[in-house]
Amino acid sequence: GRFEQRNTGNVVLGETKEGGISERVTRLAELLGKGLEVRVTPNLRGIIWSKLLINCSATTLGAITGKSMREYLRSPFGKEVFLRAYREVVAVALACGVRPEKMIVEPIPPNWPDEGAREPALDSWLDKLLKVYGDGKASMLQDLERGRRTGIDFINGYVSRLAGEVGVLTPMNSAIADLVHQLEQKLTRPSLLQLERLMARASHCNECPPWHDN
Repeated sequence: GRFEQRNTGNVVLGETKEGGISERVTRLAELLGKGLEVRVTPNLRGIIWSKLLINCSATTLGAITGKSMREYLRSPFGKEVFLRAYREVVAVALACGVRPEKMIVEPIPPNWPDEGAREPALDSWLDKLLKVYGDGKASMLQDLERGRRTGIDFINGYVSRLAGEVGVLTPMNSAIADLVHQLEQKLTRPSLLQLERLMARASHCNECPPWHDN
């Protein structure tokens, strides 16, 4: 009968396969609602993918750079790397027939699918994300600092594998997964310079900079 909640937000309940709001989900929500803030959704897969969108972009880039989201977005390549990683995950979700659900922001960027567009709506969308994730320390960065294996194979790595099944290209997510493995093995270290390396890798350049530090 006791619980400890260490973060803000609610618990989201739903059916993973059938979707909709079942009787058992309703009963469970009533029970947990006595002590927790509970939300019921008919689109639990969409909620999971919305969380994955943030993990594949904000969380992993925080680990790769060793900086907060606010800091790396201000760097020369930060915003572009973030948006490319994010957009690739959106494309895979939609190709899988999943419509991500709104969490902090609408999951589809305001200028989708025009990757080249830069409009005030996009900056406003990013500002809303920064209010929540802008100054925190990425959990994956904490894993690296403690010498722990990260969950990269179930985040960007998972998206890249699934992308191959649905015919979507995800060069940025593949490059991110590869780089995090290099960080795990201590062959390189977190730095803002890694963002330029990611751009080069994802663009399939002929002379990609090495992950290894000189």
